[in-house]
This record gives sequence, C-alpha cells and structure tokens, in this order.
Amino acid sequence: MSEGHKRYPSELAPKFVLRFPQGMREQIREIAANNHRSMTAEIITRLEKTLLSDGLLSAQSPSAQEPLTEAYVKELSSVEQQLVSIFRQLPENKRRSLLELFS
Repeated sequence: MSEGHKRYPSELAPKFVLRFPQGMREQIREIAANNHRSMTAEIITRLEKTLLSDGLLSAQSPSAQEPLTEAYVKELSSVEQQLVSIFRQLPENKRRSLLELFS
C-alpha cells in the first residue's frame, strides 16, 4: 500500500471469512448488484435486518447507527442518503414496520 493511500474505515474493520454453499456467492453477487451494493454491504444489510426483526439487535446499537463511510456514501445518490438519514431518525417500531413493507 502506498504511503499516500487513505484507508477507509471498512479497510480497518475486522475481517471474517465465510464459506458459501455452492451457488450462493453468485446469487448474493447478483442481488447486491441489483441493489447497487457491494456483496459485503448486501450481507451486512440483510444480517442487520434479520437481527433487528428478531429483536436481537437494537436500532440504537453502534452497527445500526454508525455513520456512513466515505466509500459507501460514494455508492449512494443524494436521495438515498436522505432516505438513510430519515430512516435512522425513526423510532424502532416504525423502522421495523417500514422494513416489513419492503420485504
């Protein structure tokens, strides 16, 4: 890595290796592409959604509230950024209801 390279928070985050069942990696890649996300962002989004809906992750937890990283913001349009901001201001019960609408 060059000395002048700026490290994104995602580059500093702990890494975890997953073994996918045959065919699942490609499915996730396609779904992520359709949602304009990286595979990592798609997996994290879906994991958070499941943990929130199961009541195992609070909407106030650090992962649910962490600021958008610079790398992720580059992938979002201004409308998407506004939606994320509004969503994060909603009470947890309204977030869950909204997520159910999109499921």
